[in-house]
Amino acid sequence: MDCYCNKVLNRSEVPLSDKLRVYEVLVNNMVRTFRNKEAIDLLLTILKQLGCSFPSTSLSRKVSIIFGLIRVKHSLRSWTPGDISNMPIMKDAMQIHTQRLLDRLSESSYMCGSNELLLPLSLFKNMNIMLRHGVCECSPSHLAGCGLLLTGILGDLQGGSKMADYALLLLEKLKTRREVGSNTKLMADGFLLPWTRPAPLSFKPLLE
Repeated sequence: MDCYCNKVLNRSEVPLSDKLRVYEVLVNNMVRTFRNKEAIDLLLTILKQLGCSFPSTSLSRKVSIIFGLIRVKHSLRSWTPGDISNMPIMKDAMQIHTQRLLDRLSESSYMCGSNELLLPLSLFKNMNIMLRHGVCECSPSHLAGCGLLLTGILGDLQGGSKMADYALLLLEKLKTRREVGSNTKLMADGFLLPWTRPAPLSFKPLLE
């Protein structure tokens, strides 16, 4: 698979926008074959070309995570269910590809323990893009992921549950791939909502 993808990617006359789908295929193949470190390095390179860069040092990444958590908490206080339902649909193809690549970065970072700081940073990047350009099919899982950060890092169980509610609300609005819907429901109904609500209420969605 890699050799076929590289034949396209090595063609200098092909613009980056036409290579993004091929990059996604290549990264997906790396993730499936457990080459997560290699996938992370490639994703960081592609995202930088798309204007989405990350802090280079551990200290600067930790500082960015702190500010990211503050922004998420601030957004959560101001959001209403109506705000989530009325968010525009993302139309910019480049931003949609960026969201998908960030989604893969967070997944690979989770699987590769040495890059754990990239997981919250990629979720915060997704959140910022969503607020500027609208929602896409990946957005529900990003909201649920931010809910996990609120619960796991800050111990904010109510905030995590509220983010789970918004993720499920957005999931109803969007036509998403089954994979995205399953991931979102697992995070929301399996890890977030049971902290603040009777666990049996989450059993039925998980069995669907």
